[in-house]
Amino acid sequence: MTIFNNGSTDQGSAGLSRRRFIQLGGAGVAAYGLLDSTHQFEMLAQAEVTPMNTADAVIFIKLAGAPSHMDTFDIKEGAWTPADFDIQDNGDISLPNRLFPNLLKQADKLSILRSVQAWVPVHPIAQYWIDTSQDFNAALAPERPAVGAVMALEFQSQRSAEDVFPGFVALIGSPAVGNGFLNGLVAPFPIAGGNPQGAGRLVPAAGVSGLTHPRGQDDLERFYSRLLEIDAENRRGNPPWGKPLQDYNDFFNAAKGMMYNPAVVEAFQYTDADREPYGKTTFGDAMLVARKMVEANKGTKFVHVTFTGWDMHAGIYQGAASLYNRCPVLDAGLGQLLLDMSNKPSPTRPGKTMLDTTLVVAMGEFGRTPPNRYGPTGLSSRGGRDHYANVQFAVMAGGGVKGGRVIGKTDQYGAVITDPGWQYRTRGGQAGPYIRMEDIGVTMYSAMNINWTKEIFETPSRRVYQYISGGPNTVYKEVRELFT
Repeated sequence: MTIFNNGSTDQGSAGLSRRRFIQLGGAGVAAYGLLDSTHQFEMLAQAEVTPMNTADAVIFIKLAGAPSHMDTFDIKEGAWTPADFDIQDNGDISLPNRLFPNLLKQADKLSILRSVQAWVPVHPIAQYWIDTSQDFNAALAPERPAVGAVMALEFQSQRSAEDVFPGFVALIGSPAVGNGFLNGLVAPFPIAGGNPQGAGRLVPAAGVSGLTHPRGQDDLERFYSRLLEIDAENRRGNPPWGKPLQDYNDFFNAAKGMMYNPAVVEAFQYTDADREPYGKTTFGDAMLVARKMVEANKGTKFVHVTFTGWDMHAGIYQGAASLYNRCPVLDAGLGQLLLDMSNKPSPTRPGKTMLDTTLVVAMGEFGRTPPNRYGPTGLSSRGGRDHYANVQFAVMAGGGVKGGRVIGKTDQYGAVITDPGWQYRTRGGQAGPYIRMEDIGVTMYSAMNINWTKEIFETPSRRVYQYISGGPNTVYKEVRELFT
């Protein structure tokens, strides 16, 4: 297993060592260690908005590499379509039954945005964009936090002693960015496995090894107590080295609180029988763990799951990396997640289900070249599709989203958005009439009862950080059509 931390990788045993516990927040704390970057920022401005407040957690699935929209969630049938795709309708939603049998049956639980337009068809920049809901600026990129870190920050002051889970969790791989200039307590807590569609477990059967000490809990408590005694001067309320050391101390305490905690052990343990309905893959395990962490209701607000391998320049219909092998993995894991959450009570709102109060988003960073850009086969000379910014999709479910809906329309090839499908179809300016990643960011913030127009002044660059570009004057909007 590989444990990621802010983009770096360590190869080693499955689980988190005590050294890794220290490192998890260390990079985030030290990156801007001389900055007083906790939640007590000076807010320059924010507009008066009324968030929807329909969700209490978000599970965000990044389909890294950019899936082919016209072969999946904006399916277009033509001479290029394999005969066994078996395209079927369930209400307004059409999907290839060969690839998504479970999701097709549960079309009433999900909705599809088909009028999303990316800004650039370049992997690193576009992945940064969907992880931050921010334009890419090389000078500011290191300090800008991921959406998950902002959400963790927003709820940090509400955490209780029972909230032992990190607010921001990353499964399988790390987001393109971490906590940026924000404090280490909102950095993504990473657990990463190998190939998402492989059969390997995300977490070993024994659980995360770093949550225990090799000499037992009694020795751990004794060692930790001694450490606190030796280092008391640096761990008091107003440490001599200021806020950076306080951040380290807070992170140490948070990591220590997860060790030998029954709720934490339970969230990271699952049997082979538990894996079965999720597809017995690493991605399926991530869906299972994401559900268990949200269900535990111990502080996690944003779970980021990375599913790589969708960059299909070749062999999109053939070979080990084709849609035939990758889509069923997504279908099993995501389909079972939606089914399980729809049958479990919400841990936060009585009378609701987990799906009612958990917003699930799945999308890639852009779309892929439509068939009319190629020859008679509708595919490139390598049997694949290339990068395409003009059209992409996003799947959204739960957290107040009304299922069975399709927002937006494209032409017969998936090459052009013919109807944006939402009330801001006449929006002008650079943002234009189509749904942008910033609009999806606004929608996630609004569902989580967060004012997306906030601005923060105290950044390392002294540039104003805005949750969404434009701050109080942002032109980006919620996709309310999903919720009404």
